Amino acid sequence: MAQRTVKDAGQVEIVVKKSRFIAQVLPACTEEEALAFIEEIRRQHPTATHHVYAYLVSSPQQIQRFSDDGEPSGTAGRPIMELITEWDLTDLVVVVTRYFGGTLLGAGGLVRAYRQAAYEGIKQAGMDWKIPCQVYSGVIDYSYWGKIQNVLTEYPVKIIDVDYAAQVRVQLAVSKDYWSQVHQKLMDITNGEIQLTLDGETYVFSDELKPRE
Repeated sequence: MAQRTVKDAGQVEIVVKKSRFIAQVLPACTEEEALAFIEEIRRQHPTATHHVYAYLVSSPQQIQRFSDDGEPSGTAGRPIMELITEWDLTDLVVVVTRYFGGTLLGAGGLVRAYRQAAYEGIKQAGMDWKIPCQVYSGVIDYSYWGKIQNVLTEYPVKIIDVDYAAQVRVQLAVSKDYWSQVHQKLMDITNGEIQLTLDGETYVFSDELKPRE
């Protein structure tokens, strides 16, 4: 099943009544990765007042956690987690570091500030769908390679690696939903000569699989 997540790391700072809110976002598939990132942020900002966080990861099973880190209950970590779930995101961690500016924001003000910081951080990181793919490798005769390249642009396929040796050695990530069509096309082009070996499974961002218009 396709999963929506952030593409890259993101960092945004906003100021609300002299308090600094620094949102940092990172793709993370496991809880260990998320916790390591949170600890790294704490090391980067040892004098900050709060390090509020939320993460939702899928490996080896779905886990979601959030923390107010000393802010009034429900005013910090929960709004960030609600934003993550509203956008149907997974495999990411969001940390919002606050440097207190001397003015109390109240419960509503805190909710708005933490949500806004997380919102801006996630947008800056960028969002995309990860598509489940099967990874295949094989050897192709040069006489077929040009036609195969043209066909691959018509389907959600990512060429992971190509080695131009005595024959073309290629590794492909193919959307699971299109594998049967792609395989049949390759068999037709090569008169049944192509042999592809299943190497495993992976996820690939949708913009890397988008067929050429």
